[in-house]
Amino acid sequence: MTKVYTFHRGSYVMDVGFEVENKTGGAITPDAYFQLVRDGKAPEGDSAMLPTYTGVAAYTDREKFVKVPFTDLDKGKGDYQKKATDVWIAILQHYFLSAWLPRADAPREYYARRGESGLYAAGVILSLGQIESGASAALTVPLYAGPQEQHNLAKLAPGLDRTIDYGRLSFIAEPLFWFLQWLYHLVGNWGGAIILLTVAIKAAFFPLSAAS
Repeated sequence: MTKVYTFHRGSYVMDVGFEVENKTGGAITPDAYFQLVRDGKAPEGDSAMLPTYTGVAAYTDREKFVKVPFTDLDKGKGDYQKKATDVWIAILQHYFLSAWLPRADAPREYYARRGESGLYAAGVILSLGQIESGASAALTVPLYAGPQEQHNLAKLAPGLDRTIDYGRLSFIAEPLFWFLQWLYHLVGNWGGAIILLTVAIKAAFFPLSAAS
């Protein structure tokens, strides 16, 4: 078995692959494990008043976006679809995430658990199919490891942009962030975009401010 990492310049996506050659006297049906491991500590800089989510997340077309907190894994729980033919599993941390992104239409099994060492593991298992004696097979899965950039994540896999945790006020935060990004592309500067967003909000609520 050979494990191959392929990095792409300017991208947070790398390809992780297994190449298996069957040197036995009969057919084999091996499985490939793609796993992420992390401790349960909150990342540095996380707010005690408004903590962001740190834990496992999974997405399927049937169940959509599902969070699996480390506290649930401590209790042996985990409410998510274990077997499917789509999409991804990830570990989220503050402004960053790592996610396995198997290509669609391939049967797979997801898992998330706490190990004996206190570390948490999340991953996906895919079969390489039957490999006859003397034959070989290969399997590659993309791995995203980088910042939670909403516009880029949405292009990589369905629902991956849902990993951005806006909290309970997401119905307000999401459109504001979209507007902020639009202003940034307009002026080319985040400072200027924030000032324009503040002015726009003040202008929108000026009648209420004047009345009060």
